[in-house]
Amino acid sequence: MREVIQKIGDYLEGREPGDSEIHYVLDKRVAEPWNLIFGAQYQHNKNWQIRSEIGTFGKRMQFLLNLNYRFPGIGKR
Repeated sequence: MREVIQKIGDYLEGREPGDSEIHYVLDKRVAEPWNLIFGAQYQHNKNWQIRSEIGTFGKRMQFLLNLNYRFPGIGKR
């Protein structure tokens, strides 16, 4: 860890830090194999759209909220 901090310090002071390796362990197992998602989408007009999703199953839970705006005239030929 000290070597990484030293390399960052070298870079910030304008010296070439060179190459480094970072070794780590990552557990990529899926928490739950299934997820139940409910969603809704509403388009107010050609330009404005809102979309939401909520998903939950077991230990997993997520919420997504999008507000989209399409600029007029872009993409027309």
